[in-house]
Amino acid sequence: MKIGIDYDDVLVDTFPSFIDFHNHRHGTNFRIEDITSYFIWEVGIGRTKEEAINFFREFYDSLEFDEMPLVEGAREGVLELSRLSGRFVEVVTSRPLEFRVKTIGLIRRRLSDAHLTLHYSSDFHNNANGMKAEICQALELDYYAEDCFAYARDIAQRGIRVLLRRRPWNENEWRKLRAEKESKNGNGAKYSRGGIIPIKNWQEILDEIKNVNGRSKNGVS
Repeated sequence: MKIGIDYDDVLVDTFPSFIDFHNHRHGTNFRIEDITSYFIWEVGIGRTKEEAINFFREFYDSLEFDEMPLVEGAREGVLELSRLSGRFVEVVTSRPLEFRVKTIGLIRRRLSDAHLTLHYSSDFHNNANGMKAEICQALELDYYAEDCFAYARDIAQRGIRVLLRRRPWNENEWRKLRAEKESKNGNGAKYSRGGIIPIKNWQEILDEIKNVNGRSKNGVS
């Protein structure tokens, strides 16, 4: 069993930290609930895509970037995923390679005892080239945890089960998926390989993988 996870907003609480930084630095009053699009320039953070990405690079250069907390339950979850899979957990991030120093640094400080490997697709805020999905496919992942629906859809099309964490920027798609899951079967037993499975938190990530893996061992798909 091979498991992959996203870095930002699955492993590390990036968007809430960025919003706090941006509000303090630029005198704005955005809330995380206001970020209804993964592409932040669409909700008013930056007048253009280029300006929005520059705001994020400004965040990257700050001390606040170094102090971002892990998502609640992520530390315990990563250690459990490594135990369940019996191997390293693959972290596939859309961050550019130029972010690698601080990206690795945070993992060394917060998750020094976790078995993780890092892969950079460098399609930061640009899903057009599909590199993230290609990396997940090349790694032959069975499961991948993600927060952006556009990435989730591309990865699921490669035959990988995607666990979509509920966030304001995927709320509409998440609600539809949750309703579909509950109408089919409360525990998701009828979800076949390659589906997008809506989850709320790290406990649901672990529960879903344990449940599906248990059914597979018993010959149930």
